[in-house]
Amino acid sequence: MNKRLYIMGVGWVAEHPAPRRAPGPYIVPDIPAYRSPLGTGEISSRSTRREDLKRGNCREVDPGEFKPMDRESLRALKEAERAALERRRRDGA
Repeated sequence: MNKRLYIMGVGWVAEHPAPRRAPGPYIVPDIPAYRSPLGTGEISSRSTRREDLKRGNCREVDPGEFKPMDRESLRALKEAERAALERRRRDGA
């Protein structure tokens, strides 16, 4: 299928050939090396990252399930967790 690209101006329309992709497969570049948040060493490739996540019984967070929090909400959440932990210690659980 041949795609077409149109550019519209005031009182005129021009047709341009659509940009073509280079033939062949798209190769995804590897990720830069970083230290594992799990403390298991350096992550230097996608396969190493997958193995590290599997080893730590973790998974990637889908962007749809991530909800950023502002500092005030995050501070309140940490304070509530700290208070709950202190209550458990005090009650002897």
